[in-house]
Amino acid sequence: SNFEQHRRAMGEDVLCPRAEIEVKHVLEVYNPVAVQAYRNELALMRHRRRDGCTPVPGLDQALHVRTDLGGPQLNEVLLFHGTSWAASTGILHEGFDPRLHGLHAGAAFGGGSYFTPVASKADFYTRQMGESAAPANQNDPRTRVVLVGRVALGEVHQAAQYSQSLRRPPADASGRPLDSVMGLPSSSG
Repeated sequence: SNFEQHRRAMGEDVLCPRAEIEVKHVLEVYNPVAVQAYRNELALMRHRRRDGCTPVPGLDQALHVRTDLGGPQLNEVLLFHGTSWAASTGILHEGFDPRLHGLHAGAAFGGGSYFTPVASKADFYTRQMGESAAPANQNDPRTRVVLVGRVALGEVHQAAQYSQSLRRPPADASGRPLDSVMGLPSSSG
């Protein structure tokens, strides 16, 4: 199966049973305030990373996107974020709130918003509708929420070990702060 090939390619020997997932709805949400905030952060990153960013090997299978086709490559990708129904409502209306990072699922690599290129990994962080506040028109209590977000990772620190005390990504060898942290699979570190 593709799942087994993916796990083996990531160096994982432990295979879980195949999940039985049915996609019920796909919705596009456009929040102009969140989009403007993203573009503002992207402009700052573009200024810091005029020569572009190092491609990230762990994102080979992610869908890469570019906001600014003529600008530097900033490791912009579409990634998954698993959450509860209650939290999804806040995220869709207000964006990711840094004051709430790590409250519901921990913070293995410090405070931040956590994304993954693997949908089944994001699903691990969801909750069934019956376990959290959900719209009344949803009649299947097994329903879960996985968001797909456009994420600009910039220059990435690849972490081989958990570091819950991180408040921002560490600096590179020259002392220049990195933009994001990516946890490596256990087989890589």
